Amino acid sequence: MKDKLITIAACMVFLAGAAIFCYPLAKNWYYDYNTSHVLDSYKNEIKELSKPETEKSETENAESEKTEAFPASAEQASEAEKIFPELHEEMVTYNQSIYENMQKDLTDPFSYESASFDLTEYGLSDNIIGYLSIPAMDVELPVYLGANDENLAKGAVHLGQTSMPIGGNNTNAVLAAHRGYQGIPMFRDIEKLKTGDLVTITTPWDTLTYQVFQTEIIFPDEINKILIQPGKDMLTLFTCHPYRQNSHRYVVYCERTFIKEAEVSSSTENTPSTSETVQPEAEKKETPSVSHTEDSLSSSRQQIFIDKYVPIAGILFLAVLFILCMMGLKKK
Repeated sequence: MKDKLITIAACMVFLAGAAIFCYPLAKNWYYDYNTSHVLDSYKNEIKELSKPETEKSETENAESEKTEAFPASAEQASEAEKIFPELHEEMVTYNQSIYENMQKDLTDPFSYESASFDLTEYGLSDNIIGYLSIPAMDVELPVYLGANDENLAKGAVHLGQTSMPIGGNNTNAVLAAHRGYQGIPMFRDIEKLKTGDLVTITTPWDTLTYQVFQTEIIFPDEINKILIQPGKDMLTLFTCHPYRQNSHRYVVYCERTFIKEAEVSSSTENTPSTSETVQPEAEKKETPSVSHTEDSLSSSRQQIFIDKYVPIAGILFLAVLFILCMMGLKKK
């Protein structure tokens, strides 16, 4: 009877411990599954909505396969804009407008939350403008308009009062995501991104490719660090730092590129990285010190390591303990 009670207790301890350690892994799996479903639905939705405008002959399809991943000329651009042309034109106008008024409405972090467009008016559900792919982080996330809490819980978000992610001169589309949200990675591994890494965003019109040229740690209220840089076509990634804290922001600056992925490694070896981004003189602010930056990076890496491997180690430890307990009982 005593051995039976010990066996039952051992099983209960093992199951309880396994449930605790498996929870973040299970939640991450469920998020990946749900996100995959959201992205598939978005792609199918775009396909269905664009059918009347994009039906082509076999000859036209063969020719389109020879073109580059994004328009290199006005003629190619006009082809890309046939899907939701009114929406695309409104976004182009919006980008020009916020550049000309120097993003005057981007005054504080609360400016980010309001969506610049309501895509549901055009038949796009959930206000998803596209999806973000970051191979170096093994991440693919839907991109929602408006950096509110609801959208941040589901994927990456476009920060209001920054350029819409459709490319073009004098633009900087800023995309943010949680750095680990209830066990879900999202932008958790953003420090993996190095100079030369590629980031793509796919919208109803195109797939735009950007290349990392700088990373920086800033204070939360340094709005000037994410403004449009004249003459550039940029994508900026934005998240909390250090990991599991909220005192700073980790920023990754990317610039539009026509370079192919196979050519990136060789080109970046001979090209020095950009050391500093352009900042408006009136809003310059002292950046975190080198020692503080190194401490925060070290803290992030340690916490990420714990979150990644402690659940697995815990499950293995409990399994070994359970097996040893069962073997000990059998010997009695």
